[in-house]
Amino acid sequence: MTTTYRNDDLLPLIEEAYAAFSSGDRVKASAFRAKINIRLRKRGEDPSTFWQTFQQAAEILQAN
Repeated sequence: MTTTYRNDDLLPLIEEAYAAFSSGDRVKASAFRAKINIRLRKRGEDPSTFWQTFQQAAEILQAN
């Protein structure tokens, strides 16, 4: 069973993780990434697939 989510609930966590990482707080960034992974697993999604797709999207956006 596949369910599509818009991931709107993940955006605040991703923003917090990015802000923490940008400021050099890798521990806090890692904690936010763990929270995101937990939410994804609760949905039955694979976090590694999410992060792969997220990286690809970021690379495409950066190239444009």
